[in-house]
Amino acid sequence: MKNRNMLQKWLIILFLGLITQAVSAQNVNVHGVISDETGETMIGVSVLVKGTSTGVVTDINGHFSLSVPKNSVLSISYIGYKSQEISVNGAKKLNIEMEPEAQNLEEVVIVAYGQQKKVSVTGSMSSINNEALLKSPSASLGNAISGKLPGLSTVQYSGLPGADDPVILIRGQSSFNGSSPLVLVDGVERSFTQIDPNEVADITVLKDASATAVYGVRGANGVILVTTKRGEVGRTKVSASTSWGIQSVTNFIDMANSYTYATAYNNARISDGNQPAFQPAIIDHFKNHDNPLLYPDIDWIDYVMKDRALQSQHNISVSGGNQVARYFVSAGFLDQDGLFRSFDKDSNTNFSYKRYNYRANLDLSLGKYHELSINLGGRVENKHSLSSSEERIFVYLMDAQPFSGAGIIDGRWVLANRDLIDRRVLKIL
Repeated sequence: MKNRNMLQKWLIILFLGLITQAVSAQNVNVHGVISDETGETMIGVSVLVKGTSTGVVTDINGHFSLSVPKNSVLSISYIGYKSQEISVNGAKKLNIEMEPEAQNLEEVVIVAYGQQKKVSVTGSMSSINNEALLKSPSASLGNAISGKLPGLSTVQYSGLPGADDPVILIRGQSSFNGSSPLVLVDGVERSFTQIDPNEVADITVLKDASATAVYGVRGANGVILVTTKRGEVGRTKVSASTSWGIQSVTNFIDMANSYTYATAYNNARISDGNQPAFQPAIIDHFKNHDNPLLYPDIDWIDYVMKDRALQSQHNISVSGGNQVARYFVSAGFLDQDGLFRSFDKDSNTNFSYKRYNYRANLDLSLGKYHELSINLGGRVENKHSLSSSEERIFVYLMDAQPFSGAGIIDGRWVLANRDLIDRRVLKIL
């Protein structure tokens, strides 16, 4: 009996040994070195077999060794670096280079006195690049940066083509005498809102005293630095872009019709002890719409204004150069229609705006220590407006009663009959 038990134990041990040997035969011993982007070995990098809890960390020399299945995947991770997944595929030695996660700390930003890396910036500033600017379909560059830069706010008071530039504030209203920030385009003080976004490399906003100190009192309301694109050494690059958009009013006011207006006006006069201004027969005509010429019912806002207007923007640019000369040339066109209907045969009797932008930046190396930069840029505008201002037109539309006229018929403006409608309440455009 005792011999039988001993035999069973030896058989179990032998069986387990065979299983262990079979499993180990399917594994491979993987070892390697992990380094950073400069080639320096990294200590403490986590090496984990994906889907398991098996793993190690690199030693002081960046080495690791691990027994893993042949077709396993290793997950490599370290704080501040991008995680990687590497398939073993039977490999026994791996050389892994980690890529920094926070690469934006090495980006260069424009500051008051030149350029500086983000990681070393102590003042409060924010910036936006060309790629983010082009995502906005706004005709004005001032509206394109709205909501994209912390601490910067914009207020747009007009949607008139060519006059839709917003009021820009940095960290709110700081003075009753004016809170407009200082704007510099390539170091020159000028407006930037009508520059073609395709010409801009980046925009930096300096917000606090430490960032704007070099400008003195001129930077009290903040500083906006606009940097245009420049040519780079390499082959000639030609780029073209086009975009189409639709402009529309956020919401139109629902105006009362002639019947509602006349009835409410009569009720108000009766409540004040006065005689009604509109006789019952006139009110019936307003209600039944049986004589629209003598008793019109016009929603002037809907009649004069369109639901939408088209806007298009096009640009073509060429850049390139060599060690001696580098260039960037750009030409752009913006076409913006108005939201008012034109009842005239002449299309210019309406609000419209056309803008032609051009820019040529040239950099010449005149020697080892000398460089000449030439910046040429500007725009040509073609803007049409009506004889009255936008504000006065809206005042007319809001004050005009729905029964003041029948609109435009055969190119002529049909007015209301003053003998039928009380002169005291009749107002026309």
